Amino acid sequence: MSTTTLTAEGTHRDAFEANDWLLLAGTGLIWGASFLFIAKCLDAFAPGLVTFARISFGCIALGLVPAARTAVPRSAWPRIVAVSVTWLAFPMTLFPIAQQHISSSLAGMLNGAIPIFAAIVASRCCAGCPAHGSWPASPSASSGSY
Repeated sequence: MSTTTLTAEGTHRDAFEANDWLLLAGTGLIWGASFLFIAKCLDAFAPGLVTFARISFGCIALGLVPAARTAVPRSAWPRIVAVSVTWLAFPMTLFPIAQQHISSSLAGMLNGAIPIFAAIVASRCCAGCPAHGSWPASPSASSGSY
C-alpha cells in the first residue's frame, strides 16, 4: 500500500524538459542576483539609497511596459499607498539594513522561507491545520529552504 501526499491539480504532469529547467534556473538567478546586487551596492551607498534606487528602477521598468500603465481610480490610492509602504518600501529597506550584518546568501534563504513560516504562523493563528495531506509538506519544505 503506497501513500501519496494530496496536492492541487497541475497543468503539466510530465517531467521537466530542458526549457522548464532553463526557466527555473533563470528565475532563481534573477531572484538571487538581487541580494548580490544589494550587497555590492552597500559597499558604496547607504541602505536608504539602495531602497530608493531599487524602487526607482522598478518604476522605470514598469513604465517601459505599456500594458502596466492603466488608470487607477482616486479612491484606490490610499490602499495602494498602504500596500506600497508595507509590502514594498518597508521590506525593501530592511533587506539592505540586514545585509550590513549578514551575508546576501543568508538573506536570500530567509526571504525564501517566509511563505513557509507564514503558513505555519497562519495555521496557529487560525487554530487549525491545513487540509488533510498537505501538512506533512511544511517540515520538508522548511528543511529544504536551509
